[in-house]
Amino acid sequence: MTPKPSDAHELMDEWFLVRNKVLQSDMPSIAKAAVLSSSFVFIHPFMDGNGRISRYIMQDTLYRMGVIDKQYSLPLSSGILLELRKYYDVLNEKSQKIMKYVDFHLDDNGKLTVKGDTVDLYRYLNFDSDTLFLSYIAKKVTQELVPEEIEKLKLFDDIFQDLKENIDLPNKDISLIATLLINNKGKISIKKRKGVLGHINAESLDYAEQVYDVGCADDRKRIACR
Repeated sequence: MTPKPSDAHELMDEWFLVRNKVLQSDMPSIAKAAVLSSSFVFIHPFMDGNGRISRYIMQDTLYRMGVIDKQYSLPLSSGILLELRKYYDVLNEKSQKIMKYVDFHLDDNGKLTVKGDTVDLYRYLNFDSDTLFLSYIAKKVTQELVPEEIEKLKLFDDIFQDLKENIDLPNKDISLIATLLINNKGKISIKKRKGVLGHINAESLDYAEQVYDVGCADDRKRIACR
């Protein structure tokens, strides 16, 4: 349950004041990102897009703290998507406590009315679990997801260059073949062979699969082939 609209206005005014204090504090940067993004989610000031804005807040906070160069982003959203159950568990931990004290009514037309004062239910939340979760995600992203993505890009370049030199096809077809190989562990399905790649002979597609196998035999790219 979100705060009443009038409470959300008050809470957001205070959120900006707290944000300035948090950014100037000696808290670890990942804790700042977790506190600011999670507190925003619970205030939930918009009808839609609160989750996306909260993930922007994570990136913006890490930029401001100098953790990330502004030319790049840390794909925390990708890490969260892999751990959605844990993410929801963290949210529900606080939501269940809040719901014990929220008095609301939902009429037959779906109109929701929140009764009483809700502002204090969202003003004094503890975000320790959010910080631990985001720290876990940041570690997973930096140590696993980013290295894997870099190796996939290297593997793509190697496959693309080999096929470009040895198969007479337009670049868009070569890009599609390389992408399909990486996404399907080196195999081009019968459906793809008869569908989007139906104009390409089987020998060329078999050769492309062999190129993938050779690339994955390289220890440096093995992480991209798992």
